[in-house]
Amino acid sequence: MKRNSRSLAVQLLLVFIALMMSAAALPAFAQNPVASVNTGAANLRSGPGVAHGSIGTLPFGFGVNLTARNGMGDWVFVTLNNGVQGWLSTSVLFTAYPIANLPIND
Repeated sequence: MKRNSRSLAVQLLLVFIALMMSAAALPAFAQNPVASVNTGAANLRSGPGVAHGSIGTLPFGFGVNLTARNGMGDWVFVTLNNGVQGWLSTSVLFTAYPIANLPIND
């Protein structure tokens, strides 16, 4: 009986530690202006709107750095890790970062 209680206590402790570590990581992610593509493919555009030409296509899960937003907040200016910049609709992005906190760049 003691061995089972000790094993259960160790398991509970490990679960608690794992939960605390993941909870500590969440605020850091929410504070960084990053996002990922949440659709099959997203057109990176030269301006904020579908009237602007596509300068590339980003696949599902592709990560981007959020740099700015348009005045309406429905398009964001992003920078890729290779330095390429362009606009993405917020409808094709997943982010925990508040878009309203980005500076406006029309």
